[in-house]
Amino acid sequence: MTEEVFGQRRRSQPLTVKVSLVFLNTWLTPRIEKFRLKHPNVRLRFTSNIWLDSKEQTDSDLEIRYGQGRWSNVQSERLTWDHLIPVCSPKLVNGKPIPSSPGDLANYELLHVIGYEEGWGYWLKQAGFHDVEIDEGIQFDTLISTLEMASYGLGIALGRSSLIQPMIETGKLIVPFKEAVPTNEAFYLISSEKSFLHPDASTFRQWLLEEVNIPSND
Repeated sequence: MTEEVFGQRRRSQPLTVKVSLVFLNTWLTPRIEKFRLKHPNVRLRFTSNIWLDSKEQTDSDLEIRYGQGRWSNVQSERLTWDHLIPVCSPKLVNGKPIPSSPGDLANYELLHVIGYEEGWGYWLKQAGFHDVEIDEGIQFDTLISTLEMASYGLGIALGRSSLIQPMIETGKLIVPFKEAVPTNEAFYLISSEKSFLHPDASTFRQWLLEEVNIPSND
């Protein structure tokens, strides 16, 4: 009886998914109607995260978090295997030409995301442009803000390959040169090791893994 009552109480509440804003806006939003059509009885509630201390407890049923997967007291499943790709607007402010090589980046405003371990310095080193000196540019606490600023021609951003395609397809962003660098950082699906899962959590998890083409172990 206790389990039945507990399950009914949990199911009466929406499934709460805490998610990175850039993943929500660029990856999840275009796909979420597919989930709703397939599972019309699952109530969803999305909240945003920015940066969490590794010891911070999640207050959601599931979470989609960006990093290197080094978090304690949670279960994590990797969702993306990205490349870092420079992107910018087709038209930069002040009439500056689009950079034609990574070597030109010292003359451009670079846009940085606070908290990302693999940023412009990492990208230049991995791409073989060790001698390019860069300044701090403009810093943001979310990648979505960085990409939006880039789309207005105010600088060059580092996009993640799993996220930038919609903005490229609409012409908001272009890829000025071909160099792409794999990143060890990724988006992960996070769930607590200790708490009971919402009855609909496994449904959302399975759908999400199918969408990113990762076989489920269930």
